[in-house]
Formats: sequence, structure tokens, C-alpha cells
Amino acid sequence: SAMLLKDRMGRYLLISSQFTKWYGVTAAEAIGKTVHELFPAEIADAVVAQDRDVLQALRAIERENEVPFADGSRHIMSLTKFPVFDSDGAVMGIGNITVDITERKRVEDRLRLQAQIIDQIHDSVVAVDHNELITLWNRGAERLFGYTKEEILGKPVFTIYPEEARAFLTTHVIAPTDAKGWHTVEVKMRRKSGELFDGLLSLSQLRDAEDAVIGRIGYTIDITARRRAEEAVRESEARFRALAENSPEAIFLKD
Repeated sequence: SAMLLKDRMGRYLLISSQFTKWYGVTAAEAIGKTVHELFPAEIADAVVAQDRDVLQALRAIERENEVPFADGSRHIMSLTKFPVFDSDGAVMGIGNITVDITERKRVEDRLRLQAQIIDQIHDSVVAVDHNELITLWNRGAERLFGYTKEEILGKPVFTIYPEEARAFLTTHVIAPTDAKGWHTVEVKMRRKSGELFDGLLSLSQLRDAEDAVIGRIGYTIDITARRRAEEAVRESEARFRALAENSPEAIFLKD
């Protein structure tokens, strides 16, 4: 971070070494001068307007600005300006602390884009942290389970399962996922209405930029209709076998 101090007239009284690295202006060049004497008008005018806001409000203000560095690159800066008072309580100048948040903003933009993409996936996508608390809930999850993001984020993931499934989840879902990094399983799940359904859950470990595990992310589809169809086929086959085995007549099948 860079620090500086100006008097009420906007003249620099002190600048830190980081200010020099970022903007290419040394203390010897800056002390006693105003921002208009050191920087282009587009930058200087904005700085003066912010200084005026501080002196009028007599309190700290925070801003985010995109500014050019001495090397020609542009960076997003988090700026905190505050009035500085003398021993009598009179305003003697303005203090300024600036932090380069360019990389943080880039990460936030990437995360925002990823969240938008995940939100467009039709099926349910849900992520949890190490404490099994829900951290991501897309629109597909809202449609499948009936909970909005506001209702479910921060809640235990066990909320979307029947109570009797907790032991099964711990042993047959969470443990194998942690052991091999991914796992696919069929499991009973519960909607907000209390209705139970059969879900096909594909889980993977969720990792950060340093490849450290920070939770799990799961993709779920409702397979209730498929399960019912499979059960109907099995029942039909069982009835046919019973008929064939117990019929006194000969039964032949041809293709």
C-alpha cells in the first residue's frame, strides 16, 4: 500500500516509497507541490474533487479508481482518504492510503463469470465447504429442490436429504469422494415440500487456485421416473417368468 499526506491547500507533505514505485514521482519532486503540478488533468481533477469531499464531510471516504502506473499499465486502486486534525481539532490536511486491488478484482470477475455459467446449467449444481455448509446453489438446484439461494446458502447440505440418509451419506457418499476425489451414487433426496425423490449424484472435490481441497461440488438429476420404469420392466419380466414356469402349456419365443 502507498501512503501520503497533504495540507489543506493540496500540497504534498509526505509520500511513501510505494507511491514512488507506482507513479514514478519521488519525495523530492512531490513535496510542496500539488497534484496538478505532477499528474495529467484527468487524474488531478478527480483527486481534487475527492479531497474536497473529505474536507466537506470531515470523515473518511473510500473509492475505487482505475489509474495509470509509471510503466504504462493500468491498475484498480482502493483509496481511503481521511481528514487529519491538529492538536486543537482543526483540519490541517488530508491523509491517503491506497491499495492495489487489481488482481483481487480480476479474481472476483472470474468467479462472477463462473457463477453466471454455472447458473445457466439446467440441472442442479451444489457446492459445500469442509463443514458441509452449502456455498453454491444454482438455478437448477432451485428448480429441483424448491429452495432459493437466500433460503439455503449457509445451511447444512443434509437439509436436502431425509434424516435417515445421513449415515448413508457419510459412509457411501462423502467418504468415497474424499478418498478418490470423485464419486457417483444414487441416493434418496428431499425437496423443500418434503417430497422424496431418487437422485443421481455425481460429486467431485472442489479445489482452489493452489490445488488445495476446499470442499465438494455435486451435479444432481432426478431419476425417479427412470427408476419407476426400471422397476416396471423388472415386475413385467418377473410376471412373465412366473407365467412361463407355471403354465401347463408349452411356450416358445421367436424373434
